[in-house]
Amino acid sequence: MLESKNNQLLREAFATWTKEATAGFNVAVTLTYAPSYLPRSITELERNATRFCDRFNRDLGYGCNHRRSAKHDKRTSAPMVMINDGDGKYIHFHHHLALVQPLDMSENDFVNIVNSCWQKCVHGTHARTEIEKIESDGWHHYLASKLKIGNQEQFDTKNSNIY
Repeated sequence: MLESKNNQLLREAFATWTKEATAGFNVAVTLTYAPSYLPRSITELERNATRFCDRFNRDLGYGCNHRRSAKHDKRTSAPMVMINDGDGKYIHFHHHLALVQPLDMSENDFVNIVNSCWQKCVHGTHARTEIEKIESDGWHHYLASKLKIGNQEQFDTKNSNIY
């Protein structure tokens, strides 16, 4: 009972944190793998997440990873919430993200950048990318639903950038 209540509090806090971030997350993304290119381990899943993050940041003009991390300023990287999901056995590995589409970029250009970055990460294996506007609090709560006390590893702290 207490664990359930604590999980609920964790999820509510996480959803509120991402929803009220000054970055203004406005795009929901799910990145899935083609059956011919499924990660074999959490390590491989996380490596692909980092590759996507680096490519996405470069394509949006934030520069290379070394220059971004050396400054220790969150505004030198694209705002991003990343949840690595699945267990590789019963549920295929995949990623859920909340991103910010720049105000001066068309929706079509943004979708093309996300698709291109993901396809390059998985070596053009026709992996699937689902992208839609965040129009309610539902996506923030869905991301939060993946977390529970004692198992927050699904929240990718290395690649998430919330401010």
